[in-house]
Amino acid sequence: IYPPAGNFFALNIDGLSKLIVLFVGFFGFMYALYSLSYVTKEKRLISYYSYFLITLGASFGAALSDNMILFVFFWGLLGLTLYKLIKGYDEASSSAAKKTLVLIGASDSILILGIGLLFKLSGSYHMSEINLTTTSAWANGAFICLLIASFTKAGALPFHTWVPDYVEKAPASTSALLPASLDKLLGIYFLARIIINLFTLTSWATLMLLIVGGITIIAAVMMALVQHNFKKLLGYHAVSQVGYMITGLALGG
Repeated sequence: IYPPAGNFFALNIDGLSKLIVLFVGFFGFMYALYSLSYVTKEKRLISYYSYFLITLGASFGAALSDNMILFVFFWGLLGLTLYKLIKGYDEASSSAAKKTLVLIGASDSILILGIGLLFKLSGSYHMSEINLTTTSAWANGAFICLLIASFTKAGALPFHTWVPDYVEKAPASTSALLPASLDKLLGIYFLARIIINLFTLTSWATLMLLIVGGITIIAAVMMALVQHNFKKLLGYHAVSQVGYMITGLALGG
């Protein structure tokens, strides 16, 4: 932790956060290369690159923050850039942007509730200082609130519906950056933090994660099979991959 834990701006620089920062940087670099040719068609170059850079900065901030209030700031900022990057292209993309904003915004509100419960139970807002067991009703409530935020960001069932719509209706460059890579990466990163740092899982919590992971894998693949729109098919396949990640974390945790 740097500066020392307890500082509002403390950074949690461990192996997991380093790995996530590496992948965020890699995805951002590849996205920038793709944008060199794609954004020549863009009418809003300044806003396009502005939101792109804000997205990268917020992703780095979320991956490194130890203070959960600071984490929520960066986490919520990603929801806004997700909305702004496609709003206004056409009627279909604006509709997808509104749906995404509602779902992500609702999950962020639940995340804030979960963080409040964590503070009530642990007396700290710092991830490095919190470790609860999912045995009491309050701890279970906090655990479920944080899971909902993680699942919505990553696109796991039953909070996945924004991902296929976004991928179908958003420009290819935007859908490649957010629901297909950064949002999924950060959603799974937060799930890993929940399992590794914030909670010691009991058998029921592990079983619940395995069930959600399994249902996400099977249901998303089945939904992908009946799609006639190629981009929407890819969106459902992206959702199914989240199921594998959840299952792996549940077994490893």
